[in-house]
Parts: sequence; structure tokens; C-alpha cells
Amino acid sequence: MRHVVLFKSFRTAMIMAPVFVTILGGPSAAIAQQSEPLTIEASELLEWDQNAGIYIAKGGAIAKQGRTELAAEELVATYDPKAAKRRIDKVVATGNVDYKSADTLAQGEKLTYDIKGLIYVVEGKNAVVSGATGTMTATRDINYNAADPANKTIVARGSAVYVDADKRTISGERVVGIIGADGALKTINADDNVKVVTSDGKIATGDSVTYDYATSKAVLTGNVEVKDGPNVMRGARAEVDFDTGISRILSDGSGSRVSGVLSQ
Repeated sequence: MRHVVLFKSFRTAMIMAPVFVTILGGPSAAIAQQSEPLTIEASELLEWDQNAGIYIAKGGAIAKQGRTELAAEELVATYDPKAAKRRIDKVVATGNVDYKSADTLAQGEKLTYDIKGLIYVVEGKNAVVSGATGTMTATRDINYNAADPANKTIVARGSAVYVDADKRTISGERVVGIIGADGALKTINADDNVKVVTSDGKIATGDSVTYDYATSKAVLTGNVEVKDGPNVMRGARAEVDFDTGISRILSDGSGSRVSGVLSQ
């Protein structure tokens, strides 16, 4: 017999499934299992297939556990029905996804969370992930991988933009951030149509950039241009110090010259 529990209309189900989602932020926001029950509510239906190990919530679905909340048009959570405990191993949220925790926000059209692999992906034209280190946006997807606690990665694709707490901006078609065990951002790499904007308005563009948060220095390579108001410097490589505001334009060693246009 196929065991299915179906709740129609607006109902709430409390499921003793001791795992849910904590995504991105400071040290307290490492992906973790929790002991609180997972409460799911929806305006259309709640379905629990015990043989398949699937929970489905449709219509303004909201899942809550502790201080964590995930809302979407549809939520599908799966677990191994043969396991001794119902530990959810995957959550898929689709349609106007809105994830909130004490220090994290994630929004998009779809969120797929592989709990065993410690990976989640937010998809959509307006994908957003915000945490203690800053905000990442993209028009394709944002992938967060916490498999290595000392070097967690966040990869944004499609007109990706990262803005930190000091309003420094790094953008490109692909932006990759490395986050340490303490939740602090270590480096940001970007490529393809790269743009860096400092907190005081300096703009640097190039083919690729690597930004080291420990030194507050960014290194741009390939067709580099640094603008400070009407002043422009061009070259193959640039070093930008966010703390001092000093920018250096360098040659690539091939004999090409660096140039600058300074207003009087």
C-alpha cells in the first residue's frame, strides 16, 4: 500500500524531520542540522508520500524551523524512506523563492539545496544572496558550496555583482568568492567584463580581477582602464589599493606602453 497523507486547503503540518536550511553569513550560519521540528504550511495542499520519502507543499508554501524560514510557490523535500530517521537530504523550492534566517537572505525563482553535499543553487534573473560579508546578485544563478569549511565558495554567473559592507563593488560575467571558516570573505575573483568600483568612486575595468580582502588590494589584468573623475590611466595590468586609494598601472612586459590622461 502506498502511504500518502494529503492536506487540502490552507493547513499546517509539523514534521519531526531534524534538518533544515541555514545558508550563508557569519560563523553561526554554517549549514547545520537542527533539532527543532520542521513546520510546513501551504494554501493548496500538503502531501507526504512515506514510501517515496517526499514532502510536497503547494500554493504559498512556507517552511519554518527555528529562526529559519523558506517561502515559495512550491516546496519539495526528500529523504531516504529506508533510513532509521527522516533526515531530509534535499529541498527544492520553486516560484518566488524567499529564504530568511537571522543573518541571511536568498531570493530567486528556484532554490535547490543538496544538504548532504552542503551545496545550494539559487536560480533566476534576479538571484540574490546576502550575508554578513555582503550581497551577491546575478541574472543566471548563484552556487554556494560549504563542503570545505575553511574555503567555502560562492559562484555567481550572469552579470554578477558583489557589493561588500563598505560599498566596494566587483562585477563580471562570473564572480567567485572564497569564505573562511569564520565567515569572513577571503578573496573575490571575477572575469569577463570586469568592473571594480571603490567606496570613493574610482572605477577600474579589465578582463579579470583578483581581490584580496586581507590586504584590501585588487589586481586587474587585460585591457585595464582606471578612472578617477576625468583622469584615466590605461595599461595591461593594474593594482588598486582600496585602503589608500592608490592605483598603479603596469606594463605586461611585452613592450607595450602604459598611458594616462590627466585633467588640468
